[in-house]
Amino acid sequence: MRKWFKSLISSFNKKEIIIYTFTGGVLGFSIGYVFYKSVFFSCLLMIPGIYIYLKLKQKELSDKRKLKLSAEFRECSEILSSYINAGYSVENAFLICSREAERLFGKEAEISIGFKEIVAGIRMNKPVEVLLETFAETSGLAEIMSLAEVFSIAKRTGGDLKEIIDRTVNVIREKSELMDEIRNMTAAKRYEQKIMNILPFAVIIYINLTQSDFLNIMYEQVAGRIVMSICLIMFIISYFISRKMMNIEL
Repeated sequence: MRKWFKSLISSFNKKEIIIYTFTGGVLGFSIGYVFYKSVFFSCLLMIPGIYIYLKLKQKELSDKRKLKLSAEFRECSEILSSYINAGYSVENAFLICSREAERLFGKEAEISIGFKEIVAGIRMNKPVEVLLETFAETSGLAEIMSLAEVFSIAKRTGGDLKEIIDRTVNVIREKSELMDEIRNMTAAKRYEQKIMNILPFAVIIYINLTQSDFLNIMYEQVAGRIVMSICLIMFIISYFISRKMMNIEL
């Protein structure tokens, strides 16, 4: 239990843990009260509410981090390609690219730290493809793994490294541009999704405020609570399905 909790909160700082735990608890309690109008059931839903909210925030922060790192890596890969095309050795190209990453994104940026570790590994005579694979596994970014595979294939086959890297960088650029276009095209749909997620609660709250007697049977009888439970389960399932539909990956 403790290991599970530690792994869950490891993605957040102390301030975020407090804010997200409080927000998740409030949401869980509010959902319970809207669907059951009972403090007991509302308190029961606080724990799953906190867990689900933390998991969603963990995924959201991870996606933002990967999106930022992907944009930074795309720029760095283009710089790397330009220096290799200019006649620099792979080792010197990575060294210069590491300096450029620090200048563009700062020393604390994940891309800067990653390239700095690659340069340190090169100085210890470690293969570039192995260093890139390690960075890819740490970051979880497919683009970095693609570049690592390119270096590995070029070494095995003795192919033209400049041409292969150029093609890979072009593919990475096109993929990023396509993803940006998809995000822009689906922005309105994601906004609609958020509205649809709020709508069921808004309808129930509106009915309770304007015609409170209308839903009393749903809160006072066992059959009514069962129906409300089914509605809540259907809402949760539809919420995650809609999130999955909006999560488009290439």
